[in-house]
Amino acid sequence: MTEEIRTSYIDEGQLHGWDHGEVPSALFLDPDIAHISVRLFAYLQWRAGKSGSCFPGIPRMAADLDVSEPTIKNSLHELIAADWIRRKRRLGTSTLTHVFERQDDCRQWDNGLSN
Repeated sequence: MTEEIRTSYIDEGQLHGWDHGEVPSALFLDPDIAHISVRLFAYLQWRAGKSGSCFPGIPRMAADLDVSEPTIKNSLHELIAADWIRRKRRLGTSTLTHVFERQDDCRQWDNGLSN
């Protein structure tokens, strides 16, 4: 991410005290998860901050990570299938992405046991 983009998030107060995205070891050590998907997870975690959810669109994610939109879509599908994130369409045009620190938390969220 360029310094210009990063600075704009800081200036807009979107970081909520975060300057990094944490990645669980179970994710970055998983040989079946592509590197770009791990990078996307860190980005989503950074965007979500303490709330655990964020809503950047696919074009924004692709621009910030300097990859194509199809690459972002593939990585999102990979993270969803591996139970690291969930995406929920909201009224209007945005999709809310929920980011989980543990796969079990994601599965529980699916069952309505948390959040």
